[in-house]
Amino acid sequence: MLPLQTTVRIEITESSLRIDVVQSRFGKVRIVSSEEITGFTNLDKTAQKAVVADLGRKYGLARRRVFLTIPRQFGLTRQIELPVEVGSQLGSAVALQIESLSPWPLGEVYWGHAAEKSTRNAKTLSVTVGIIPRSILDPFLALFRSADVLLSGATLSGIAQVNVIPERNRYRRDHLRLVPTYALVGLVALMGAAFVLREPYQWSVYGASLQSEIESVKPAVSEVSAREEELTKASRDYEALRSRVETYDSNLEALRALARVMPPDCWVSSYSAQGRTLTLSGFAQSAVAVQKALEESPMFEDVQFSSPVVRDASGKDRFSIKAALTVTP
Repeated sequence: MLPLQTTVRIEITESSLRIDVVQSRFGKVRIVSSEEITGFTNLDKTAQKAVVADLGRKYGLARRRVFLTIPRQFGLTRQIELPVEVGSQLGSAVALQIESLSPWPLGEVYWGHAAEKSTRNAKTLSVTVGIIPRSILDPFLALFRSADVLLSGATLSGIAQVNVIPERNRYRRDHLRLVPTYALVGLVALMGAAFVLREPYQWSVYGASLQSEIESVKPAVSEVSAREEELTKASRDYEALRSRVETYDSNLEALRALARVMPPDCWVSSYSAQGRTLTLSGFAQSAVAVQKALEESPMFEDVQFSSPVVRDASGKDRFSIKAALTVTP
């Protein structure tokens, strides 16, 4: 029987750390254990390292695929539309736009993307892009590395399907891929022992038997490779489902509307939503233009500045705006 694949999800909130151990097989996933460490973010670095090390020993994190989620306000999310023709070149197409999407220099950020499944006749792909400054994520990576916990992925809360850790730096420990090698090495060793210890006649009998066993193992090896891909897909589906459960559709529609109506020179540095009220802050050539763009959108109403507009040294307006959604979450 194909073994279970275990994945560990660690989420750091503004005040605590939560760990979920998830098992999956043949597309079915379940949370087998959960634990929350309250007050984690208020601990000093030494105490945080001790907590992570204890969790690593308790849940065997050194041999697990571990994914980290940090608060959404620590980075940025962007929603962009690309032609469906980009196909397998989606990553390269997104990379060309990162500098225009991020207020930070390209060399100072981690970023990742995920495309929503498009319909058959769709002409564009809706792509979610997550961007986290290296100055924010690197201390988390160092903390877990110091406790001998290597991460396979990291993202912002609410966009679990986006992994900002570069693929070359993601931790992988895949025993299933070694199964074919172990099986064939074991069989070759048996064949060698039979050759040395048995008479030619016995060797021919055992050789035929071992060849039969090799042929019988080949389908199982092929199935392991196929099931591995299914398990990976199931893990992604689980994260996407969890993300959709935790975030309301109206909130996602609000983000899409913001991506469409915001002036090109506007950078949103923070976004939050509670009930029908959303708050966003950022920089723009004209804060009044941002307010007007939101007022003209049918998605928002009662748009007003929540604090005075300040012009910074670069000549841009620093603004903070509150608005109400026209659709209740």
